[in-house]
Amino acid sequence: MMYGMDLQVKQYFRKHEAWAYYTLSKTEEHFPFMPDNVDYRDAPQDQRHEIKGALLLHFNPFFFSTNYVYGSGFGSPPSIYNDPENDDPEERYPYSRLDVAF
Repeated sequence: MMYGMDLQVKQYFRKHEAWAYYTLSKTEEHFPFMPDNVDYRDAPQDQRHEIKGALLLHFNPFFFSTNYVYGSGFGSPPSIYNDPENDDPEERYPYSRLDVAF
């Protein structure tokens, strides 16, 4: 089961653009025959928050663009292959990325 929402703000100024996005989401999975007897649990690709920003500059005949992504991270849901004593399903591993192009 997946649900969430996206917000976008976009601004043009002359021939240039700037964008900002925010995503709030939740992704759960269900396996009725798993040994832990949990109806739904966080899926491996579950990530609560993601923020993205982009800037596109147009200097005829050239373009410059950059974008940045920050994600609150993916959890490590319990698995039949992991040690249940050391699993922490609430622990998240955030990431970020910056891309630049000319």
